[in-house]
Amino acid sequence: GLFMAAPFRLVTPYSRLAMPEINIGLYPDVGATRFLADRGAIGLFTGLTGSIMTAAGAYGIGWATHICDAQRASVLDKVINIDWEHYPAGDFRAIDDTLNSMHRPVGPGPLQNSLDVIHSVCRGVNFEHDYESIIGLSDARSDWLRQASENLQKGSPATAALSWLLWQWGKQVHSWNEIFELETQISDWKIRHPDFVEGVRARLVDKDLSPEWQKGNDLSLKGILSQNPPVTTIESWNELLKHYGVI
Repeated sequence: GLFMAAPFRLVTPYSRLAMPEINIGLYPDVGATRFLADRGAIGLFTGLTGSIMTAAGAYGIGWATHICDAQRASVLDKVINIDWEHYPAGDFRAIDDTLNSMHRPVGPGPLQNSLDVIHSVCRGVNFEHDYESIIGLSDARSDWLRQASENLQKGSPATAALSWLLWQWGKQVHSWNEIFELETQISDWKIRHPDFVEGVRARLVDKDLSPEWQKGNDLSLKGILSQNPPVTTIESWNELLKHYGVI
């Protein structure tokens, strides 16, 4: 999330990026409500599955702006010693030109090779359809897609439902202040949710990787969230919850 706020996002060919909150019972935050929605089906898929992207995948969807295989010291030296006199005052093209000179494209990764599948399983119209379609990738030929299926299947249903709804809300026009205000209130709700406590226990404390997630009535948005709905003071969010029958 902090990485995405930067105008220049440099990765190496070995970098790996993800928003893996599905595994711990939290949710993709720190602005992910917007930058996942901005990337359509790909953002929804990565938010629901916590799939790890290679540098190629991150660059392909705009998470990364440059790929560089130079040593860290060399990169810092070039950036620190930019000749600013050749650029107008305050012109950040100097940084962009410097990073462009070190940019080294890499071949497509598993995300690029799975775009058709991602768009077919993540339609963003019905939560249950998207959820079941991703789970159905358990027999896909791609290891990456099978891992995505497993992540969602073993992940917190409450996180999946919340992430899907936040993606819907994020597609609307909101200021960054409103986005961060919603995420602040959602975070306050989520850290009190049993799944977050259980996720931290299973992954960070006992490390048994066997969380016992809270069971809903069914795998619908209402069935998962209606017992303890994430109501906030932001009316557009509450209206979304009403629209999908959560409240």
